[in-house]
Amino acid sequence: MVSIDAETASRARSEAAAFLSLYVKPHGGNHYIRTQPASSRNWKEIAGLRLERVTAQAVSEADRANGIAGKWFVSVDTGMYRSYDPKTNSWSQWHNGRFILLPAAIQVIRHGNGRWTATSPMLAQLVAVSSRRNASLIPHDGRPVTRPPSVARTTAPHQPPSSEFVTTTPSRTAPARPAPRLDAAAGEAMGKIVGTGIVVAFCLIAVSLAGLILRKLFPRHRKRGARRAVPPLGRTAASPPPLPSTSSSTAHHLFEARSHLLSEAEQKFFGVLQPMVGSACNVSSKVRLADLFDVRPGRGQQAAFNKIQSKHIDFVLTDPATSRIFCAIELDDSSHLRPDRIERDEFVDNLFGRNHLPLLRVPCMWTYNPQDLLEALAGVGVPVFCAA
Repeated sequence: MVSIDAETASRARSEAAAFLSLYVKPHGGNHYIRTQPASSRNWKEIAGLRLERVTAQAVSEADRANGIAGKWFVSVDTGMYRSYDPKTNSWSQWHNGRFILLPAAIQVIRHGNGRWTATSPMLAQLVAVSSRRNASLIPHDGRPVTRPPSVARTTAPHQPPSSEFVTTTPSRTAPARPAPRLDAAAGEAMGKIVGTGIVVAFCLIAVSLAGLILRKLFPRHRKRGARRAVPPLGRTAASPPPLPSTSSSTAHHLFEARSHLLSEAEQKFFGVLQPMVGSACNVSSKVRLADLFDVRPGRGQQAAFNKIQSKHIDFVLTDPATSRIFCAIELDDSSHLRPDRIERDEFVDNLFGRNHLPLLRVPCMWTYNPQDLLEALAGVGVPVFCAA
């Protein structure tokens, strides 16, 4: 894992808080968010909204070529939420966990010219309620942000800082020490050891060659008087059974059939999702990304295909008549907070976003609020079969 210092973590939280503040409205210690479509009164009240963990990501050669000096993920934590119903002009009961359309993490990028940016594809499902970035609207570590001297001034975009902003500290160079010399006694002892080793090796080689010559000149014969067993007339000797195959391609004992296709959490969510879509959608599970996206021919085609061939999506909703894809759904449990899973989720989110294919991320819960799930499905154009 890439290390991160306290000052950088503080700056990353502050940038994420300022970016997220465009989509939240504080009131009474809680925060309100508004979901798409913008014309409706789809308000959610979030309790316990806070930016906590900062996870550093490795910067690749391609990132450096694009002027990126550092990347971090800042987790978005919540305690519970509730929904406003405009029909009854009342609020629902509180639900534990994070709302479906609220991102689990925000990516923060520091560019080579000192500029910081934050982004999250999931925020496209929310309506901006403010036009001014204000990091103090969202609780984070609260420490003041100080810019390092090296980034106080910036150069042109995608250019590394010039040498005038780089401060170097002169170091004292210790005088070179002469290489240690072996004294005469040590050199004589070393020579004896090497000579003894050479003699022993030569003797072993000579013994091996002598053995080979003797076996060629005097092959072994059977003892006199020993008879070879001859099968009785009219009968043939039984041939030994064939040896079992040890090829790795036929090692069937290494495989074990699963008893269920879906996990317990996936089956529980499927039981809530299926009645909502009914016959209006087909629900497919564990669909490969390679079944949802094609790779254009050209340079790097195989490398691009390798990134999607082993990844899959939990559920995909399609049109029963034409198999047109409506949207994909990912269940996010606690494993999605690991750095490797966050990086994987970032790749998947960008893949769906660039190709304009809706992807809903649903936090794993013991119980699901059907009304929230219906609103999320309707927001991405999925036909629902029944109301909650």
